[in-house]
Amino acid sequence: ELQGLIEKSTLRSDELQNEIRRIEEQHINERQNLNEELAEAQDEASQAVKSLAEVKAQLDVALVDKKTSELKISELSAVIDQSSWKSRELQSKLDTSVEEYGLERSRHEDLLEQAQNDLIRVQAEYKKVLDSTAAANAKVSEL
Repeated sequence: ELQGLIEKSTLRSDELQNEIRRIEEQHINERQNLNEELAEAQDEASQAVKSLAEVKAQLDVALVDKKTSELKISELSAVIDQSSWKSRELQSKLDTSVEEYGLERSRHEDLLEQAQNDLIRVQAEYKKVLDSTAAANAKVSEL
């Protein structure tokens, strides 16, 4: 009977050792699988970090381009404002010049009209003097 218990115990011990080996092998396999999954996850994380770094670099370049564009827009806006101011100033000078030209032309037209009237008056007086001289010459001839 004791021998039967020993044999049962030995058999049970062998079964348990086999179960322990099976569990250890399963544990080793699961650990290898987990290590492989961990390595894949680390590779994916590394790729994600690289991709993120590339996107950040592109974003940094885009931000620099944006700032550069904003600066150029600001500079061009200042140039446009200055040009607009100069344009208004030149338009004002042109308007003044046109007004002065109109006044000068009007003054010259007035002077021309006055000179023409003076010429007509002088020609009339000259004719009178000629007529008077002719009459005086005629009288002198008669005498």
